[in-house]
Amino acid sequence: MSADPATLAIVSAVASGVSTYSSIQAEKARSKAQLAEYERQRKLNELNAIQEENRRKEKAENDKENNKAMFAASGFDPASRSFLTINDEVDRIAAKDIANIRLNKASTIAALDTASYLDKAKSSAKVTGGYMSIISTSAKGYGNYQIYKNPKSTTVKTYPMNNPEDDI
Repeated sequence: MSADPATLAIVSAVASGVSTYSSIQAEKARSKAQLAEYERQRKLNELNAIQEENRRKEKAENDKENNKAMFAASGFDPASRSFLTINDEVDRIAAKDIANIRLNKASTIAALDTASYLDKAKSSAKVTGGYMSIISTSAKGYGNYQIYKNPKSTTVKTYPMNNPEDDI
């Protein structure tokens, strides 16, 4: 059993188009899953930063309570300037640590947002390219179909070349 070339040209174009369309759908699914993963990582990072910030605040409060107990046990007045200075230093260090935690969170979230944006752009380009490929393959398949179906009507027109010496 054999098929004529015109039919084969159409079948080939359709098969290529279906394959490309399948690749487009797979790319869309991959992109959607990747974007969901970026969002999950973003939320997890925010949660971890909040937990770390709370642990650091709790540690500072524990340090201040320990300082208060130590001063009271040693007979110093907890309202003395040296006690207050030590606690101020604990607060200063805790504030610096919390600022670093927030900076790290913001940096990680910015990196995830950038990766998400780039993934969206890359996926969009692949999908658009896939659709363009389907259009191109369809046009080429139809053109080949026309050539094989009507071989005499598709003669190539030739134009005489200009000879540079004719212009002299």
